Amino acid sequence: MMLKKRLKEPAIQIRIGLAMLILASLAKWFLHPGEIISEGWTDGTTGFLYGVSIGFMLLGIWRNSRRGRKVP
Repeated sequence: MMLKKRLKEPAIQIRIGLAMLILASLAKWFLHPGEIISEGWTDGTTGFLYGVSIGFMLLGIWRNSRRGRKVP
């Protein structure tokens, strides 16, 4: 329950997004297609990590901007 509550905090979401961005960048450098891993799999993994990072960062920014507003 505590983890679920913390994941809704904008600062945590932005940090997760930045961590995924770093992982995606590292995956682009270190995942090379070969005999075991195909080119489609490496591109899919990298794209997924970039998508998750963008999603978390946008969600964190959106929630951070809504946090400051107070509706009467």
